[in-house]
Amino acid sequence: GFRTFLGEAANFGGEMPVLLRRCFPEMNLSEQSLAKWWTLQGLNMKEIDLTESLGVVETEAGLEEALKLHFRDVAGIPSEKPLHQHWEELAALTLPTRVEAVRPTQEALVRLSYRCFPSFRPLLAEYQLILAELLKPKPQKIAERLAGLEQSRRTMTEKARHARDYLDWFEITQVRETSGAFEDYLALKERLKTRVSDRKDPVSTYLDRMEKIFNRSGNAARPAP
Repeated sequence: GFRTFLGEAANFGGEMPVLLRRCFPEMNLSEQSLAKWWTLQGLNMKEIDLTESLGVVETEAGLEEALKLHFRDVAGIPSEKPLHQHWEELAALTLPTRVEAVRPTQEALVRLSYRCFPSFRPLLAEYQLILAELLKPKPQKIAERLAGLEQSRRTMTEKARHARDYLDWFEITQVRETSGAFEDYLALKERLKTRVSDRKDPVSTYLDRMEKIFNRSGNAARPAP
């Protein structure tokens, strides 16, 4: 593995890709395996950690995607339909078929609950109760409960947008002065330009001599005005 590669890299006299393929045999699938491996590592680093919460807008989008019932037609071809518009179609199905239609939705809600915006968790729990109610022969008050949840989601999304817009407005209109951090950087840059170097170590002395020779040669090459 990597430890073997580090131990042999300094004294290896051949082509480096050969050593890489020998130390990492899993990359021997093709000539482009190293590039593919590097790309995959980059993609893995971009993935959001499981402990990171989604924002309100991202959670709403994930919830919209999760709330779909899974049906099959007579030919067995699967299809997805939004829960809010097609929940009544479950009544005509047998219990095993209803379970099959609802289970993927329940699992999607569980996955979303790990990273959803915290205020959405009660809504996800209520959706789980509704899905369990839909498995009963005579579900109660499904339309009312779904309408209430949809209204709560709209309210939360609008509040999040208003909060973002207010913060943008406050930053644009209420900031009276800049931090000055960039001006400090420019001032430091100018000081470094005008600062006379007083280092006397061999490297600095050599570089100073080369700079004088270079400047002298450049001035000599210029034509007289």
